[in-house]
Amino acid sequence: MILIFCFSFHLAFTQNEITNKLEDIIGTWKLDLTPENKSDEVSAIMNIESVTDKIVTGYFYNENSNIQASAINIQTGKMYVSFITADGSGNYNTTFYIYNNKLYGTTHSIGRDFLSVWTAEKLN
Repeated sequence: MILIFCFSFHLAFTQNEITNKLEDIIGTWKLDLTPENKSDEVSAIMNIESVTDKIVTGYFYNENSNIQASAINIQTGKMYVSFITADGSGNYNTTFYIYNNKLYGTTHSIGRDFLSVWTAEKLN
């Protein structure tokens, strides 16, 4: 019984490793930023150009919002990514995780006083 449990645990961990490769987040993602009240449909693009040593490069929302101060954490078996972008109103703190090839994230703007919850699907 213990041997079966250990094998199952190892198999589950190995499957998580396969689905959580850093390269999986590289590419262009279409973000669904539709508000909670669904008052309108809002989308944006995030482009992740590279991931090296847990540093993400690219842009979020538009080409002028470069990703800065990124961090990646995979200790729980899921890949979580965090970074900051900025515009004239201040910084945007963004965090997301990848699950089944889809991103689930939040973006918090103190300057504009909002927290956006979003999903994203990979375009390429």
